[in-house]
Amino acid sequence: MSNLKAATVVLFGFISSLFLSGCSQPALKQMLENQRPKVSIASTRISALDFDNLTLNFGIKIDNPNPIPISLAGLDYDLKLAGKSFIKGQKDQPIQVAASGISEIELPITVGFKQLMSIFKQFKNKDSAAYDLDLGLLVDVPIIGQYRHPLKTSGNIPIPKTPSVKLANMSLGEMSFSGANVGVQLEIDNPNTFSLALDKLDYTLKVNGAQWFKGVQNNVGNIKANGKSVINLPLSLNFMDLGSGLFSVLSGGKALNYDIQGTLGATSDNALIGAFQLPINQQGAVNLSR
Repeated sequence: MSNLKAATVVLFGFISSLFLSGCSQPALKQMLENQRPKVSIASTRISALDFDNLTLNFGIKIDNPNPIPISLAGLDYDLKLAGKSFIKGQKDQPIQVAASGISEIELPITVGFKQLMSIFKQFKNKDSAAYDLDLGLLVDVPIIGQYRHPLKTSGNIPIPKTPSVKLANMSLGEMSFSGANVGVQLEIDNPNTFSLALDKLDYTLKVNGAQWFKGVQNNVGNIKANGKSVINLPLSLNFMDLGSGLFSVLSGGKALNYDIQGTLGATSDNALIGAFQLPINQQGAVNLSR
């Protein structure tokens, strides 16, 4: 006889003994109700976080007092923000829960920040958003049958904001017949409640269609939470490499069209975000200061 069949015989034997002992119907019903599994939210954690998505993992604990395994036929969930449904779904895959013991399953829910901002404008300048989760587990218990066990939990999710990079200034330094020194200032704006270490800048700068510089600069500084920082990039331009027209561009007194592309590698003091790559893609016009 299999373990499952043996356990089923034990359960049926237990119920039969209740009848034979003259147990009343209300008392029997209460005893059967006591055999219902106890279900609760055991934990909530953030398993992944970046500037695009956040994944919440809800740990669901099932305490099964029965001498036989039970089955979860599936579950449904509704994650609400500001009282409105944001993400709804269901999982129909059956889950076996061990006999006379406690099991835990995890429900991951991923929140996309672009979708969040498009629906809930009030969170655009917020550092976090309150959520409510309505959860239902479809439990299948022998004798008792199948029923939906509702659960609720609430909390807050952080909303990180993508730092911005812009060319703030371009200045002309010493100029000779062979070349010129130009200073470029990039301004980094960190709108988050965590600080950033700027590890590596890899970029290409074009001005008026000509490539002025392509290279890498390491350990370019730090930015405090909700702060700004300026990266100074000293460039040495050679007229022979860039052509004689560069002298006219630098001395012409007209606004310069620039195109800066690359990536900024940074590390957050928020352990969940850690290291990341921030793409740089900016075009515009700048006056050359002296």
